[in-house]
Amino acid sequence: MELWFTENYGNNAIQIKVKKHLHQRQSRFQQIDVFETFEFGKMLVLDGYVMTTEYDEPAYHELLTHVPAQSCKNLKNVLIIGGGDGGTAREMLKYQEIEAVHMVEIDEDVVHVSKEYFEIFQEAFQDSRLKLFFEDGAAFVKNKPKAKFYKKFRYF
Repeated sequence: MELWFTENYGNNAIQIKVKKHLHQRQSRFQQIDVFETFEFGKMLVLDGYVMTTEYDEPAYHELLTHVPAQSCKNLKNVLIIGGGDGGTAREMLKYQEIEAVHMVEIDEDVVHVSKEYFEIFQEAFQDSRLKLFFEDGAAFVKNKPKAKFYKKFRYF
């Protein structure tokens, strides 16, 4: 029997043929699935939406991090809100001048699943400059008014 993953967008959908459903977990916040696919390698899915795949994650994470990082002077501390898979942190930690990357992820289970199934993100989680916080990102920022993070770039 063939196994297909389907992601729906209103009147449209994408389908990806799956080799194996590797992991399924309901966290406090969302449904977490990991699939092994034929074309994309391992795929992290949250609440039915693809978050990252081994095949295309480098393009996504590199653009997300290197464009703003190259535009900042004296970049020492980085704040990532979300990013529990570790890809954005991995790319930021390539800069030796960065002293700390603070990653605030509301769902600790996403980090645990990523550590277990995605070898491509392991180096980020092993870097002592990565500081993990498991809480709401907005609350983290509100409760850390004296924290010094570069604020020039915002994506939303």
